[in-house]
Amino acid sequence: MGSRKSPHGFSNNTRANFVSCEAPTTEPDYVSRSGSRYWYTDKGVYRESDHFGHGVRSCDWTLDGYGYGYRMHLWPDPSSPSGWVIDGGFMHEEEEIGVYICGFCPWEGFARKS
Repeated sequence: MGSRKSPHGFSNNTRANFVSCEAPTTEPDYVSRSGSRYWYTDKGVYRESDHFGHGVRSCDWTLDGYGYGYRMHLWPDPSSPSGWVIDGGFMHEEEEIGVYICGFCPWEGFARKS
């Protein structure tokens, strides 16, 4: 098991806040079973996903300070780096839009959950 500051340890029992950004244009280093895509750099990790929040595997990972899931509102906002504003209200399943948003977190931004 690697350290939390490597691609082999950051995804086990950590807390982190990802900041929305553009996704890299290269092929991801890893794609999870749920479809989340990961790019590892010397500085940190990019994660493109349609779910953030508490209970991402064993982790609590937020995006721009918010946790959102499959049925959370995402509002268009051209002034946001991601193009979306995350709203904590839930919507009905038929309104689900399945938006994937990319965020970046530096390695030092990952902390072990206690």
